[in-house]
Amino acid sequence: MPPVKDRFLSDCNDCHTPESGKTDHLPANSFSFAGQLFSSGFCGNLHLANGGGSTDNSNQSSPDLNTSSDMISAELIQQLKSLRQEHLLADLDDLPEDLLAAYSCQLEQLDLSLLPRLIAQARASREAGRNHLTSPVDAALPPRHRIKLDPDPEVVLRAREEGERLLHAGKVAALLVAGGQGTRLGHTLPKGMFPISPVMEKSLFQLLSEQVLARSRAAGRQIPYFIMTSEATHLLTVTFFQENNYFGLDPASVHFFQQGTMPAVDAETGKVLLAGIGRIASSPDGHGGVLTALKRAGHFDLMRQLGVEYLY
Repeated sequence: MPPVKDRFLSDCNDCHTPESGKTDHLPANSFSFAGQLFSSGFCGNLHLANGGGSTDNSNQSSPDLNTSSDMISAELIQQLKSLRQEHLLADLDDLPEDLLAAYSCQLEQLDLSLLPRLIAQARASREAGRNHLTSPVDAALPPRHRIKLDPDPEVVLRAREEGERLLHAGKVAALLVAGGQGTRLGHTLPKGMFPISPVMEKSLFQLLSEQVLARSRAAGRQIPYFIMTSEATHLLTVTFFQENNYFGLDPASVHFFQQGTMPAVDAETGKVLLAGIGRIASSPDGHGGVLTALKRAGHFDLMRQLGVEYLY
């Protein structure tokens, strides 16, 4: 069997979808939210031809809201109508039943209660960026908590001792955010597969895994390793770990989970964009969605069972 990079290289073009973060096909005046708007779970992806984004239909006739009412609840239709998102229900009679069912699942998973607030925040952020008196640095929100290294060597020593105690007690798990592709590195595969080591050409995944392995040996126990992938990188990443025997880690201690996706929204009209009939245009929700993704995958429950209290 050929190595993972050869087996999947030909499939990489299929990874460049809205969900994989490649949103070049979306209008320039659009944005995706760095948060979690899909409430839970994933629906199957609908591989339809890309269509144009939605436009403001305020002066056009509304779509037939009775379309496929057996699959889309009356409550959801009313919600979409009240939020001026009824364009998401247009032309659904043209969809085959299986694709309509999947699209209905997508719509049901949208947390519509968050939509107005997120749109308002995104617009406020854009306006702040346009203000020539406000630099991007000044417009950025300050971190809620700042951790500064105390210069006192005794404080540093106590912190190190406490960290080692927690590691020995099995209270710490490692977390890796690995949903990105190596496009900016000229790499067509997941960024973690990039051969970063100059002499041995070890991948990022190998170097980071070997660090967790070394820490595990020093602690006398296996440190659980939680790795967040994306739809575009998940299969490639899991296969890469399998083919490399998890770089010496215990496979039972490595837990993969996928990040969520966010719908793209027209910046002017506030309407959710469509990538085609029956397909919401979306992008990965980024680092901000990692906690929601962990919860959705059931990993917080797993951490409790393992006695984990801290993520590094």
